[in-house]
Amino acid sequence: SFHVEFEPASGSLSSKQVLKCKVTYTAKLAGAIDDLYRCRIFGMNMNIGFNLKTISKGVVVGYERVEEGDEIPGPLCPPDAPQFIGDPEDVPQPGVPPKMHVKGDVALFQ
Repeated sequence: SFHVEFEPASGSLSSKQVLKCKVTYTAKLAGAIDDLYRCRIFGMNMNIGFNLKTISKGVVVGYERVEEGDEIPGPLCPPDAPQFIGDPEDVPQPGVPPKMHVKGDVALFQ
């Protein structure tokens, strides 16, 4: 599932006018996307269009052990930074997290 938004969403072009359009793609689930979009232009016999083809991937997380005396990494962004743009009802529900197997004693939250 995904959401695509065009800016401007509609309008008129004069003869030989060039207009830049912004396309915003928001993935809601991981998976392959292969969609065809067409633009109907009145007075032309054929439509023009484009193909949106991409693979949306889920979050990839890597863990590494912080050794004694190593500097603890800081956060990547502030805690109030937006994490999901869209309707809160469309936020995908997370699955069961994978089990972590850690050898030896690990002191947490230090």
